[in-house]
Amino acid sequence: MCAVGGSDAFAHPSQVAHGVSPQGVPWRITADRSRQFGIFEFWLDPPGYSDAGWGTGMIIPPRRSFVFNADAGSDISPYPEDDLSGITGRAVRTLVIRMSDRSQLTLRPVLAARHVRRHRPWVRDFRVFDVFFSSSIRPEVLKAFNADGDLVGRSRSQRGLFFEG
Repeated sequence: MCAVGGSDAFAHPSQVAHGVSPQGVPWRITADRSRQFGIFEFWLDPPGYSDAGWGTGMIIPPRRSFVFNADAGSDISPYPEDDLSGITGRAVRTLVIRMSDRSQLTLRPVLAARHVRRHRPWVRDFRVFDVFFSSSIRPEVLKAFNADGDLVGRSRSQRGLFFEG
């Protein structure tokens, strides 16, 4: 994770993805660049809690071994839902999350919109995601697959954080 601030903090981030949780909480993911780092921030808007969010920085361009970086959020809104959000390398097409109740969530990380990729070419190397689930369960294992269905990365939760590569 990366703290953002000081004179090098970005002033005009681009929105790369957005949506609404099952309970109606709007979310958004923004991206900007600070020197040699790409910065992604994950935000919840009201009725989510105003201080709910996190950010991550990646060196640009990312290492070839980079697969994903994700964080599980809890107590993010007044509703009984939590989320797992993060970034992946461009080659990752599918994520499978094994939950604590042994259920699985499958999702497809998305590329930033074409106009954002034109304006900020460095975001072409990444995909982003935010998935919501009941706060009665938690993510335990995150697996990443490429377009051919090959497993390219796997991580167990490290206190709600997932890293591969």
